[in-house]
Parts: sequence; structure tokens; C-alpha cells
Amino acid sequence: MLPQHRSIILNQNKRTRAHTYNIKNGLRNWRKALHDLDSQDNKIEVCILGDSLSEGQLAGSGGSLNYPQYLQYGYPGLLRTHFNNLYDDVGKGFIPIHMDTGSYPMVTYGGTWSFNASYGNMKYMKRALNLPGNTATINFNGTGIRIYGMRSTNATSFEISIDGGDPYTFSEAGALRGWLYYDITDLEPGDHTAVLTVVGNEVYLGGYREIKGTKGVHINNNARGGRDSRDAVPEAQLAFVFDQFQPTLTILSFLSNDYGAGIYDTYKSNLQTIISRAKQYGDVLITSVGIRGGVIDPPHLQSEYVQNLYDLAFENNCGYVDIFTKWGGGFTPANNLGFLADGTHPNTAGHLDIGEILIDVLMQNF
Repeated sequence: MLPQHRSIILNQNKRTRAHTYNIKNGLRNWRKALHDLDSQDNKIEVCILGDSLSEGQLAGSGGSLNYPQYLQYGYPGLLRTHFNNLYDDVGKGFIPIHMDTGSYPMVTYGGTWSFNASYGNMKYMKRALNLPGNTATINFNGTGIRIYGMRSTNATSFEISIDGGDPYTFSEAGALRGWLYYDITDLEPGDHTAVLTVVGNEVYLGGYREIKGTKGVHINNNARGGRDSRDAVPEAQLAFVFDQFQPTLTILSFLSNDYGAGIYDTYKSNLQTIISRAKQYGDVLITSVGIRGGVIDPPHLQSEYVQNLYDLAFENNCGYVDIFTKWGGGFTPANNLGFLADGTHPNTAGHLDIGEILIDVLMQNF
């Protein structure tokens, strides 16, 4: 049974759907931004933070493990499709560089690139060290492209050529390490190919985003498979997401890997750190996406982790969508509903159910 202060909020909001809480009070900035978008050209930034479930793994036909499937069938992709249909098509949002693996890579590389596990989106960037002439090729659709990199005392310059044309030259050199991005704009609408070529001795690549449309909602999927809330709280990670994107709305979805790793003692404080940073720019919508089976004798039940999400939502005036309870409060009932692809990940039907309730919540107009 919910504490009294939660019941009061629910009774005030007659349109609140089952398993959604504090939507009226917790998403005021989001609703204002969406209202303003109806009357003026603008682009709203939404960032999704979480693990592989929010990344979209196993969404798509046959439980496919490639990013084009994630983009279309994962719940972030369903949100993206909804808003691109409602307003302008503003592209796929931020494409983190860790999505370059699998059968259908989003980026192809010439030469040897290593990865950096300390920086970038959820501690992942590509790095070319002492390898001038190395290339990274990105196919995109739009009128421009934004390339995300990192400033460093050791970093130097690179060139970007669009469709084989004359290259643009950029530099990552700087006295202090930090995030930056580079825009190439004013292209003809349509499909293009960008080729990044390393000129100096060290270049970092964190991801890219299509530039297109004048009015819409950018859905930036900052989730990363294999990560938990501990990976999102270092200052470098907070800065990469929040200081660059400055999201009007952050959807926060850490649960499954935290429960699997048994980090209950720091779970709430980690999420509080993320929420505090996100609230500097906009609203936060917390979700309990992530029902996990097969954890033997955990010191804390998954429902105890979920209770922290309730508490954080009301302590910080955040919206909350309780997928965990909606799906029955455990692995067996969720699996019986046909929403799971394995012991952890939602299948396509599961992502569709999550996407539908999130769209419903985000489109509520009080």
C-alpha cells in the first residue's frame, strides 16, 4: 500500500494510469516545452540513461543483436518514431560509438582503433593513437552531421569529408580534458557519407547525430549494455550527457544490472547523483524497466530496489512509471505475459508495452 502522501498525489490526478505516479507534478517542464513546440520551431532534447534493456538489446525479429533493430523496435526507438511522426523527422538522435559492432555496424573503420573505457558515453569512446590516416566512415541522412569528440592535451586534428568532397579540418587539442562536438551543416537533404581521417597523433570519437528538421524531439539513447548506475555517476559521464545535451527530460532506467550486481547499498545514492544533475536542466522520469531472473539468494530482493525508485521519485518530484509492478512484480509473471526474450531483456512485445505506456505518459496534457 502506498504511503499517504503518494495516495494524495494520485487522487489529485484522475488521469494517471495504473502504475504511473507523480506525472502531473513531476513533468511540468516537459509539458511546457511540448506545448511551446506546438506554436514555434524548436528541438527538445530527451536523454535515456540505463543498461542494455534501454539500449534495446534483443528487440526486433529473432532477438536480433544489431543496432538498426534496436533503433526501430526498442522502446527508445518507439518514442523516436512517435515524435518524428508528430513533428519533423529530426533524425535518430545521438548514436553512441559503442553501437559500431554486430552484423550491421553504424560506423566502419579503416586501420586500427582501440577503445577507451574511462570516457565518453557510459565509459566508451574510440581512440586512434599515433595512427594518422586511419578512417571512420558514417552513413547518415539529413542536412548535416554532428560529431562528438573529446578535448585532450595529447589530442590533435582530423579531417571530415562529406560525399568525397573537400575536407573540413577540426582539432581536439586543448589544455583541459573535456567534451566537444563539431557540426557540418547546409547539406542537401538526403543520404550522405562522412569519412573522418586522422591527421595528428591522437583522436577520440564518441558518437554522432544527424542534423535534420527544424521542429521536433531528439531522443538520445545514452544507455549502454553491461553498465549499471555506478558507471553513470563519475563527473566525466555526467558531463558527457548533461552538459552537452542539456535535456528537457531525462528518462532514468537503471535496475536490472544493479540488482544482478547486488549493489543495493549504493543504488539509491547513485541514482540521486544522476537525478540532481539532470534536474539542473529539466525533468526526470524514472522507470523500473528491468526484471531479472536467475539471481540466487540475493541479499536484497528486486522489489526493494524498486521501492527506492518510488522514494526517489517523490523525494525529488520526478515522474515514475513502474514497469516492474505492471508486469507482475517478478520474472515468472513477466515471462508468462510473453514480454521477455530471456532472463533479463524484454522482447519486441515487451518493448512495445513499455513504449506505449511511456508515450501515453509523455502526451498527457493536464
